[in-house]
Amino acid sequence: MVARVLLGVLMAGMLVLAGCGRQAAVPPPRNYFSEFFQQASIPVNAVTVNVQLPTSLQLAVTSGLKPTPVQTLSAGSYLVGSPEGFYSVAKAYSVPKNDEDPILLLGAALIKPGDRQVAIDVESTAIHMVAYWDWIDWVMLGLPSLEAAENLVRQHPRYGELVGRIRDALLRNQSPYEDEEIISLSAEIAGDLVADRIVSLPNTVEPQTQHRALPTLSFVGSGLEVTNNTAITWAVGWMDYNEERILFSRAEILPEADLSLRWLTGPSKKVLGLSGSPGDRYLLCLVPSAPGGWAPTNGNFPLQDLLHVLNGEATRRGWVEAGLLAAGFIPGVGVVADFADAALDQDVVSMLAATANAGVEVYLHDVDRSIQETQDKLNLHRIKLQAARDALDKIRAELGDPNLRKSEDAQWKKLADKYKAQLIELQETYKKMGKLSGSLFNQDGSVNKRYYSLVGEPVLKWEAGSLRRQIVLEEWAAQRIEQKLGRLKGIKSFGRFLVVPSVFDALAFVYDVVAYSNLYACYEVRTNSRGIRYTLGPNMEVTPAQISNGKKDETYVFRIKVLHLIEQTANFSLSWNFGDGATGSRNVSAGRSPHEESISHAYKDSGAYGLTIQLTAGANKVSQVIPIYIEMPEQSNDYNLNICNVWRAANSGGYGITRDDWDISAIPDGAVFDIAFDTYSIPDRIFVEYPVGTQVLDTGWRGDSWYNGDPKYPGGISGPGMGQFDNIFRKIAGQDTFRVIVVGPDTGTAWDYRIRCRTGTSSQSLGPAEVSPDPEVQRLFRPNPER
Repeated sequence: MVARVLLGVLMAGMLVLAGCGRQAAVPPPRNYFSEFFQQASIPVNAVTVNVQLPTSLQLAVTSGLKPTPVQTLSAGSYLVGSPEGFYSVAKAYSVPKNDEDPILLLGAALIKPGDRQVAIDVESTAIHMVAYWDWIDWVMLGLPSLEAAENLVRQHPRYGELVGRIRDALLRNQSPYEDEEIISLSAEIAGDLVADRIVSLPNTVEPQTQHRALPTLSFVGSGLEVTNNTAITWAVGWMDYNEERILFSRAEILPEADLSLRWLTGPSKKVLGLSGSPGDRYLLCLVPSAPGGWAPTNGNFPLQDLLHVLNGEATRRGWVEAGLLAAGFIPGVGVVADFADAALDQDVVSMLAATANAGVEVYLHDVDRSIQETQDKLNLHRIKLQAARDALDKIRAELGDPNLRKSEDAQWKKLADKYKAQLIELQETYKKMGKLSGSLFNQDGSVNKRYYSLVGEPVLKWEAGSLRRQIVLEEWAAQRIEQKLGRLKGIKSFGRFLVVPSVFDALAFVYDVVAYSNLYACYEVRTNSRGIRYTLGPNMEVTPAQISNGKKDETYVFRIKVLHLIEQTANFSLSWNFGDGATGSRNVSAGRSPHEESISHAYKDSGAYGLTIQLTAGANKVSQVIPIYIEMPEQSNDYNLNICNVWRAANSGGYGITRDDWDISAIPDGAVFDIAFDTYSIPDRIFVEYPVGTQVLDTGWRGDSWYNGDPKYPGGISGPGMGQFDNIFRKIAGQDTFRVIVVGPDTGTAWDYRIRCRTGTSSQSLGPAEVSPDPEVQRLFRPNPER
């Protein structure tokens, strides 16, 4: 009975068994995909499929749609449906003779827009197995259509071998889709073709293969354009940045590039007309079509309410799109990306989900066992990894302490036999260097005590290197197993809701669902200055933002407004450093967003101070520096930058806060800016604002790691003194000034930095990224002195 139920579900009421008076094994269920296209006003045309496969098995053929009209055909011919303007795939399955026999996919053929007759034969099956892997994007690889990919497959030198193997499998009444050697060969051919296409592409074009990629934002004319080139659907919405009021009336949907236009004209795009914020400042968020668990909060946390609404819209749309794509319905020329909007009501989504439910249950009956086996493997690798790390810690301790190397239970003594061959080679080297006249070893093979100092350190370094390699391998293995475990858990959690007629085709969608689960992306967007800043929140704003003419012994109150909290970040910590040695911290539990806190302080001495406030919520950190000048003039400089592709140095600086304004009116719009710096050993922190008032870079405290834990540097040291960040911002029309703020809390500190702009860079390169300083920067900076 199970096989009969699965057959009915797999065909989803869309199989047509024709010829020789054959009848369906079970009454067909409702044809939900046909209803879907009918509701979307897309005609479903009848296509005749002639099956010419060398097998004696009884067959059933489906394209995923019931044809209109239905008619009786001769033996070997079937009638299937194909939506007008779409590519689809006709698939031939074996019909089980009893409850124990499996359902096997035996062959397939592509139905192109306009086709009224196709044949499923050995060659069409071979092309299907090579050309239509989920991970291959032929258009981004430079091909104009799916038909062009078919021609490439036929020209491959091993295509004939693949056809022969498929024919042999079918003659044995076996499925080529279940044969590991055939699958491996088809994947090898596909890999060859993809590699050849990549080599032939211009350097500026790369296939989109990275999971968890995000849509991109850019200003176009008077609107904000959002471009989706990912394999998943996204919903977009926005709110007022400061007041956290949701401003849109209906979420904007960006269909996944896979389904909408990937094979034809590129990614899907939307141009948003943002309005409703009095300051022209918005928090714009994108949420993917993957369950994210964003529970509504009834206005207490507006950002989470926004994510909840967007997640629901994106997921419902994504389920419908995934069902169509997995069923083989790929839009052809002239089909708009919004074709599914007409069918996005809850009844249709529920019916599509119910269609796949029973089939998924049957297919995934052993997922729990697979999860447990995979978890056991992961635990084993974690145990090995921890053991290797513990061993490496002991080695490092002994390397750093000569007294430990002389002790009776020194680690290197236990390892001497392991590295006997290397020690023999080292003995000859020492003799040539004049460090050794006799032998490192006693007659019994043990190391002579006189040479412990010569032998111990090399042995420990060899073992440390071996352990590091082992740790890298164990980490890599654990990471791969964690990915597999994530996919399995995702299948268990979400598999029963997949809107697909075929479980086999569902797995790629499951992977995307798991990869994007709980993900969201938010941006601070300023329409007046055309600024875009990526943020995951929470954010904060401190008032006053500066104290220019402060007085000694006068208490100043700083109000901290925490923005864009969700329930997961409602418990956060604040830490601060007033810049005069006074520090503090507190843990906060917020009941709503925005949330306000305040701190106060009086400065006893005149000078330039930097109040640094850092908010930490889980893995998210945000900080703000408040310049404070107590009874002293403000330290600032003005610079002009009028040439690109060379480094321009600012004046060296030191203690206090330095604020430098750079005039870039002579630089062409679109140029990208980089910064290189050296804070030497005593830490300093560098901020870049563009436009002035909008922070685009925070280097964190940069200096010697010895200062970790010093209260002057809340949050710890984030990197060495010398560093370089590229792609900080791109110059936009009308914004001709950027600001660099350097905070140095220690009276003995010193620092340098240099600025460079570059032209002719890709639009995809924006976003600060730390890189190794280029040779010119290293030449310009002096070797780090102790300061």
